[in-house]
Amino acid sequence: MRKYPFIYSLLILLLATGCAPEGQTATSASFAQEKAVMFAGKMYAGSDEPVTDVGDQIGVIDHQITQESEEEHTQGNYSNYYPAGTKVYEVKRKPVSEGIALEIGEREYVEVKVFPAE
Repeated sequence: MRKYPFIYSLLILLLATGCAPEGQTATSASFAQEKAVMFAGKMYAGSDEPVTDVGDQIGVIDHQITQESEEEHTQGNYSNYYPAGTKVYEVKRKPVSEGIALEIGEREYVEVKVFPAE
């Protein structure tokens, strides 16, 4: 081990960081959807699709879960990607049963659509 400290350090670093595909975190990699949101009893799939036509705030993400097994024990609105406290808005001219908007920055929103698409 003394002969190759750099190689062993590199190996430990690789093992510690995990092997999630690009764009996924170790947290979201185990879920069916990388950016899943449970809101008002419906599952939504997150996206990077910006939306500007938002209506009123209709809720907030209560919990961020880290394991898929936590879903069955979690009450309220939660996500495996978006942090607790993320504000949820209606998208104008679209029913909540089809999609909602999440505030990801100051006056910056992304649309999440019901999953699976009905």
